[in-house]
Amino acid sequence: MKEFIYRCEVPAELNALMIERKKKAEKNEIWPDFKEEYYNKLGSKFDQIMKEVNKERLHGFSSYIK
Repeated sequence: MKEFIYRCEVPAELNALMIERKKKAEKNEIWPDFKEEYYNKLGSKFDQIMKEVNKERLHGFSSYIK
């Protein structure tokens, strides 16, 4: 259950940061370095989660065919 919740929270948090980042850019405001680093780390986590999800889909589909 923890893993499911984590997988759900990462995209939502990443999206919120993306919106905040875009608003700052539109207003020519400074986006702090620590937020940029966190944004990039969260993006990497999201990419990893998506790889895992796609693997699970493929495995699940293969299991279904058998």
